[in-house]
Amino acid sequence: MPIQTAQTYHEDESLHGKYAYITLKEVLDELLMETVDTDSYLANTPRSKLLTKAKNGIQVLNREVKKTILAAEITVGPKLFIVLPQDFIDIVRISVVTDQFRLKALRPNNNIQTAVGYLQDSDYELLFDNDGAIMMADSSNLYNKPARKYTFCPGEVAQGEYVIDEQRGRIGFSTDLEDKEVVIEYISDGLQMHNLSDSEISIHKNLKQVLMAYVHYETVRLRRSVRIQDKRDFQNRYKALLHTAKMDNLHFNITQLNTVVVADQYADSPKQEITVFDNSSSPWGINSW
Repeated sequence: MPIQTAQTYHEDESLHGKYAYITLKEVLDELLMETVDTDSYLANTPRSKLLTKAKNGIQVLNREVKKTILAAEITVGPKLFIVLPQDFIDIVRISVVTDQFRLKALRPNNNIQTAVGYLQDSDYELLFDNDGAIMMADSSNLYNKPARKYTFCPGEVAQGEYVIDEQRGRIGFSTDLEDKEVVIEYISDGLQMHNLSDSEISIHKNLKQVLMAYVHYETVRLRRSVRIQDKRDFQNRYKALLHTAKMDNLHFNITQLNTVVVADQYADSPKQEITVFDNSSSPWGINSW
């Protein structure tokens, strides 16, 4: 990797914030050095196999350690639903963009009807098509009967609602969100990386060793020429590094914890004010009066 000066970093926008990451190509190049070593367990392993296992490993680490959270902004149309992103795994938050261009979290409402209706005849018997499958249609669900949001109290702040219809792969919204901009924050398993080259895929430096351990273990796991004890050693090393990566990703901060605990103690007292100072002004980082 070429030496990166401070001037190069600040003048090249493509380098901003990239110091903490390395490309998958760099990881593969390091693994490939072992494939030419006859004493290595990766000896004679083709690059394509290492690449496949490395991509699978990134998906596992995205789920186990450092979840990939993506965000997309979209306008809610008159149909009041949008299609889930292709690489959607789970939802983090859905917000509406306010007039002040701030995000205001929406409230999930699982009572919004998403069930499909079974067609019946006048005798309430189910109707079937020529292939013997039950005939279905949108009857009273949100696709046929839009979900309306009502405000009963004059002082209540209007807040839209949504429901995730995983069966159809859609997100439905209440009528008050029509023509509004919403931001969807969701967890991805890294599916989008399968369309990228190894030089376009980046991982955090803290995950390099655990990813390499995953590739080692998955490579030898099914090899009959490798002893069971050696396979267990590779597995234990991977698990140990995975545990360490999980602990490093907790970002535990005792100062923030003290702030939240003390602030919560005074939350019900409107006459109290809490001011948070630098740690140097108080052993707990908090003064109150």
